[in-house]
Amino acid sequence: MTPFPRFVRRAMLSALVMSVAFFGQAPLASDASPSVLTWAEQPGASPNYIFPITPCQYASANNTLQFQQLMYRPLYWYGLGRSTALIPSLSLALPPVFSPGDRILNITMKGWRFADGQVVNAQSAIFFLNLYRANPSAYCDYTPGLSLPDLIANVSAHGNVLRVALRHGVNPSWLIGNLLSEIVPLPDSWDRTSASSVGSCAHGAYGAPRTITACQAVANFLSQQSLMTSTFANAMWQSGVDGPWRLISLNAQGTALFRANGAYSGTPRPQFSMLKEIAYDNLGQEVADLSSGRLSVGYLSPSLMGTSGTSGLSSRYRLTPLPAWGFGLLALNLTGTGPGSALVGQLYVRQALSQAIDQSAIVSSVYHGYASASWSPLPPSTSALAGSPGPNPYPYDPARARAIFSSHGWQVENGVQTCVNPGTGPAQCGQGVSSGASLTLSLAVANGSVTEADLVRQDVADWRAVGVSVTPLTTTFSNALAACAGASTADICLWDGGWSYGADYYPSGENLLMPGAYANFSHYRDPRMTQLIRTSLFSPGSLSAYARYAAAQLPVLYQPQAQTIWALSSSLSNPAGPGPSALGTMTPEFLRPR
Repeated sequence: MTPFPRFVRRAMLSALVMSVAFFGQAPLASDASPSVLTWAEQPGASPNYIFPITPCQYASANNTLQFQQLMYRPLYWYGLGRSTALIPSLSLALPPVFSPGDRILNITMKGWRFADGQVVNAQSAIFFLNLYRANPSAYCDYTPGLSLPDLIANVSAHGNVLRVALRHGVNPSWLIGNLLSEIVPLPDSWDRTSASSVGSCAHGAYGAPRTITACQAVANFLSQQSLMTSTFANAMWQSGVDGPWRLISLNAQGTALFRANGAYSGTPRPQFSMLKEIAYDNLGQEVADLSSGRLSVGYLSPSLMGTSGTSGLSSRYRLTPLPAWGFGLLALNLTGTGPGSALVGQLYVRQALSQAIDQSAIVSSVYHGYASASWSPLPPSTSALAGSPGPNPYPYDPARARAIFSSHGWQVENGVQTCVNPGTGPAQCGQGVSSGASLTLSLAVANGSVTEADLVRQDVADWRAVGVSVTPLTTTFSNALAACAGASTADICLWDGGWSYGADYYPSGENLLMPGAYANFSHYRDPRMTQLIRTSLFSPGSLSAYARYAAAQLPVLYQPQAQTIWALSSSLSNPAGPGPSALGTMTPEFLRPR
């Protein structure tokens, strides 16, 4: 409940007041020192969506982890410095208490406050769940049957305690890391169907038909407003701030200016009065600002390390690499009707392609040592307690790759592997591969990254050495994501960055490798894989069985995962570690002047 009786708050917010207060500039206050912290945005990745129930086309780290979460804290916070673990001190609630069987849990809220004074309580979390339940597919992390709206049998608020009854027991680590961490408690001031009309979603009974109808109208209004960057600093959006920073402006170029939230309930409180996220069109502009000392915090691509353009940065900045919580990958077009899909659909072809990739050379020559080899969906830094993929089943071995092709009816003609023994037998080319077919594939590549271009050159050269001809096709980032979806001309797809786990921090595979999952870019389908994933979600235990099967079956072609090199001004100290965490979550409130 709010600090006032609910009807008093509603009576105070007349249509006239709402039209002025909710779409004018929010009044801001701060007790921090009068100084500005400058932070680099990723090139071409300025914030463009503010509503925490974010659809996939806007669910990027720049919108969620490095913009929304500065203002709107999730129920459970993960990542601080090098740690990828749950951070209870930065979470809005105490760790959940599970009943035997892990089906019922009680979550006690800490009682923080939104910027408008309302207590962040259990009902604030239910407001988020009501909106999520009203239109689950609008949220990018929704996986049918495996997300909160489908798993919750009942949820209720008892003052400061959120009581959740699930339809069946779950793995607590998965529930907290991938589902409860998605909940972003919302203020009553967002319960609106227009600038002047109050909704009835925030306090509705979860799952009731009347609540669903009411929340659909509220969700429509909030999502429409979230497409209008000119509204982001207005009083409505800023009334819901419970984090350490409040947005005061976002210009046409994408530079965002925040003021420290003087009403922030958590610790530590910001030591800088302002935070400025600076937009860039390209990495060169950002590096130039680092060289001039304009930035408090920036970053470098591994491809730039050791070059003349970064040689003077060590006098101004501490350069610290952080391993990414994810893995590198190339998606595959497994469902297309063209000859390339028939080829990459053969496990032996994927095995040979994988054994032809010299990941050590890529780490050395492309990433200058700032990367880790991948051979499963588990991040290389995953603890043994969470799971292990075991040794790499397909280490770099070009001779073995050529032998695999030879043993399945291929021989090299004019430098390219050619099918000379078609058929579906164990020593033949496989289903859908005709006599005389050549191992010629196309690779859709997102443009704009020098590092990615270097990676493609290395991969193409490695494959050429074993008789596979791969032609790169440059396209946009969005097209590269979708280019391996069925009726496409691309057989392999690459976009810069691989896969990072956030805001689903537990590295399970339901969003990646289950049929219909939003990030199953290869449209991979395997009943055994699905069963292993489901087992890891609904019973406590490690991810080892899933990880080892995914390493062996190659639903994607694994690639090294690059580290991020953060540049922290030498005039600053940060007890939490440099820049964002290894998860990409930002905590600029930890930065202190030296």
